[in-house]
Amino acid sequence: MRKKATGLVLLAGLLCIAGDAAAQSRLYLGMEMGGSAAQALMMSGGDNDWATRCDLLINPAGVDLRGAECDATPDLTTWSHSMKMKGGRGALASIALGYRFGSFRAELEYFFRNSLHNDMNVPITVGDDVTLDKINEEIATADGGMEDVVSHNSFINVYYDIDVSENAAVYLGAGVGASNTSIGYMTRWQRSPDPADIGTFVDPGLKAKLAGTTTVGSARLSDSVYGFQALAGFDRRMSGSTTLGLKVRWVKYARFESANHEWDQLRSHDSTVGRGQRIVYWAGTSDLQAFAVSLALKYDL
Repeated sequence: MRKKATGLVLLAGLLCIAGDAAAQSRLYLGMEMGGSAAQALMMSGGDNDWATRCDLLINPAGVDLRGAECDATPDLTTWSHSMKMKGGRGALASIALGYRFGSFRAELEYFFRNSLHNDMNVPITVGDDVTLDKINEEIATADGGMEDVVSHNSFINVYYDIDVSENAAVYLGAGVGASNTSIGYMTRWQRSPDPADIGTFVDPGLKAKLAGTTTVGSARLSDSVYGFQALAGFDRRMSGSTTLGLKVRWVKYARFESANHEWDQLRSHDSTVGRGQRIVYWAGTSDLQAFAVSLALKYDL
């Protein structure tokens, strides 16, 4: 009989705990608005261009070729150069649907983030010997720039709430998700206008033809990347169903790498070398991350 009574007491206790947890468990709608800051980006790139001497629009007669350099189609290769863009400032806005269960919360969140960099005429740092030789000899300008970064993000977040008073709590959280991100990007290479500086050719006519030509790429680069974020904040209950607070987040993304884009102009002509395929370039960065501070409103449904 004593064991049976003890069992009934334990069952009653569990039902009370479950009832209390159920009373605290509820759906909520969350909204945020705030500002974001993005760090400096190091951009790199690549293309499938042929050697300049293989460009049939520049050198249709095949003058001054060196060995078998034009016998095989080149692969899409990585340039050994980079451009360091300055950091940017922008806005962040989000909407989330969450569920509370005791001290824990889980939510589905969409947030929009942008950062304005407006960093143009950034010098290109070259690392490979071939390009470095051209920079030293015949490339008069090698620079680029970035206008902005825009991202549309879908994340799953979890939080742990720590009550500091009857109507206030601090919390910590983390999330994982995916982002559709785009970058306004430009790069420019211009050869010296003086034919005497052109070392690609020996032929005087080809030196004059190549002098002053430019290769320019400007495009809205995009990629879908994974990310994770760390979150923290403070909430104060304003009414029975509404809380208002301050939230901070740090979000970091996997490597961004754009799709292929044709050059706006390649050595001052169309993005081809007359050998049957279009010439394309790509650009990427591993530095996409941001810090944001926002006002956060939650409404219990």
